[in-house]
Amino acid sequence: MTDTKAPPLADFMRGDPKQTGAPKPEPTPPAEPAAQFTPPETAEEQRATAQSAQLGQMQSALRPIEDYREYLKEKEISEDKASAIVDGLLSKGYYEETYQVTKTLRVVFRTRQQQDTVRLQTALQIQRPLFDHAYNELVTRYNMASSLSQYRDTTFPFSQSDSENAQENAFSDRLAFIERLPTPVFGLLSIQLAKFDALIMAVARPGVAENF
Repeated sequence: MTDTKAPPLADFMRGDPKQTGAPKPEPTPPAEPAAQFTPPETAEEQRATAQSAQLGQMQSALRPIEDYREYLKEKEISEDKASAIVDGLLSKGYYEETYQVTKTLRVVFRTRQQQDTVRLQTALQIQRPLFDHAYNELVTRYNMASSLSQYRDTTFPFSQSDSENAQENAFSDRLAFIERLPTPVFGLLSIQLAKFDALIMAVARPGVAENF
């Protein structure tokens, strides 16, 4: 018969699970932190919050204007010049700029209308130039005929009539004049026209009306 040694009495008294087979006690979950009380804003704090929000809205509204001013500086365009261009486009429907091509040759270019764009697109669809130089020459020639307002002392009228025939006749006269120019002169005018178009495109950016 095998002699089994009894566990010490102290193990039974403290409930040792190894000796008694009792389940191990589960750990006590940590106590939840007490909810913090947030006092309501005072009237002064509410005014400060409202003023801060209003200031943020004003800064957001002014940001596009500041960006536009920086853009004009990069393009070396004064704000007065940009304002004059925008005023002309909005009030008269066009803007004109004078260019001194040579000591004796002065020309005036006018901004083009949507009907000029449609006319050019129609010409491209009909003529279908196959080479880049032919395409570029056609675009430049039509744009110049749509923009040339004065050549030396010769002033070209832009019909204000609603008659499509009157407008097309005025364009045809300018186009015929340009096609009679010497090729080097046409090249010089093309350079000035490109400068004019770049100026207008820089000033008349999206949202420009809100900047003045």
